[in-house]
Amino acid sequence: MLQKILERELATGFASLPGTQIKGKLPVPGALINQALKEALSKKSGPVKGVMVALLEGNKAIAVVALDQFMLPKTLELPFTIEPTVARNGKLIATIQLEPPGGLVGILIPLLAGLMPGVTAQGTTLSIDLGAQLKEKSGHDFAHLIDRLELSTRRGFLDIVFSLRVPEEAL
Repeated sequence: MLQKILERELATGFASLPGTQIKGKLPVPGALINQALKEALSKKSGPVKGVMVALLEGNKAIAVVALDQFMLPKTLELPFTIEPTVARNGKLIATIQLEPPGGLVGILIPLLAGLMPGVTAQGTTLSIDLGAQLKEKSGHDFAHLIDRLELSTRRGFLDIVFSLRVPEEAL
């Protein structure tokens, strides 16, 4: 019964709970992120056959990418930095700064990343529309309810700090 109530509230953007405020910190283990990446990649075809992410201190991480593409190495270590702020102007956009290797591979990696759904590439900067992906997966648009969403990493964990607010007025 509680699950049905929660599903209804999620579907309506907490319309029957005006004024609701939820603040929290969610520590996500790297193993859970890697499991989600594995499941997402298993449903897609393309040159990327696997990705494993190692989370480090200070919003740094390394992705080990398994590839099956002509002229690219079989595996590639790709360091990157995660920008802490995600919620901006009613949108949830995660920004990642790649540190690709030099040469042809360094040029191709951002281009290949930009071909992934929900990802846009501008040079070595990737923008991932988390709000659109969340809406696609859940069928609900929550981005406008999120006041704050920040990411930080520490060895083995991605910490998500968030603040959700349902307006007092009727939705």
